Amino acid sequence: MAALTLRGVRKVFDKTEVLHGIDLDVEDGEFVVFVGPSGCGKSTLLRVISGLERIDGGELLIGADVVNDLSPRERGIAMVFQSYALYPHMSVFKNMAFGLKIDGLTGEQIKERIHAAAEKLQLDKLLDRKPGQLSGGQRQRVAIGRAIVRDPRVFLFDEPLSNLDAALRVQMRIEIARLQKSLETTTVYVTHDQVEAMTLADKIVVLNEGRVEQVGSPMDLYHRPANTFVAGFIGSPAMNLITCNVDSVDGPTSCLSVSDQTISGVPQTKLSVGHSVSLGIRPEHLSVSKGEGISFKGNLEAIERLGDVTFLYLILTDGSRVTVAEQGDRQLEIGESVQVYAELDKLHLFDDKGRALRA
Repeated sequence: MAALTLRGVRKVFDKTEVLHGIDLDVEDGEFVVFVGPSGCGKSTLLRVISGLERIDGGELLIGADVVNDLSPRERGIAMVFQSYALYPHMSVFKNMAFGLKIDGLTGEQIKERIHAAAEKLQLDKLLDRKPGQLSGGQRQRVAIGRAIVRDPRVFLFDEPLSNLDAALRVQMRIEIARLQKSLETTTVYVTHDQVEAMTLADKIVVLNEGRVEQVGSPMDLYHRPANTFVAGFIGSPAMNLITCNVDSVDGPTSCLSVSDQTISGVPQTKLSVGHSVSLGIRPEHLSVSKGEGISFKGNLEAIERLGDVTFLYLILTDGSRVTVAEQGDRQLEIGESVQVYAELDKLHLFDDKGRALRA
């Protein structure tokens, strides 16, 4: 096991910089997840860490060792890809043993490592089968097992569950989380699925256009997003972001206006009258049941009833759209005018550059 440190890491493709001086610390034994939209640089950053792509600037350390110029094998990493990349003509045992033979381990050492990993992954009864005789989840476990037996300093996962169906992804998430905790190996995991990120990570790194937007624990990013990008990316459905004007600042609170409505009592004193701000409210923090705090009206444009939760899609008079996640089966009709409420401590404010304003 080892810590992972990135200092000013840059990557350039055809004179286009795709990683802009990434600084990051991954603690020994920590599970870190990279998330971001397609093209944000998360897979490129993983490939740079693995040694599959050369660094064009900065330093990469595994433990105390600078590994910029080392090959993937010399770095002591093991990588699990989106595709299982198993040898179809080899048994599960031989697939897991292949890299160990290249590393020069004895037959007894190989057998010992494979049986220990197979037991952890519930593959011990499948070692004689070939990949074609396995389910998708079993093949992914073989790919993970092949990484485990290498006894790496750092595990790297590149969207390993994206080829699985929804139910199997849930099962594999639980297995990966359990396995990482038992092995206590430093792990970097790339995904576009924020549910995976929120449920697996000790720490999430949100990337956008080759830059780190925010680093923190899952609930840190959920409760205290640093900017509108993180606010809109973390959480499902996404946080509502409503553009408002600052009408007045009175002591510890401010009065905002959106369209033809006034939202008073907003707890924020760092605002200037006349400026534009974004008011952020998560759908689950809005309710059509009357409550304390702020309120505003919208016309009901669509309803999605999922049983335990009903999603209400409202449109305000200025065209802004707002999503409300209401518990249970709320009986409303499309076209209705609906008043929604939010508690003051659930509000987020962002300045005109998208940066979070703290009360």
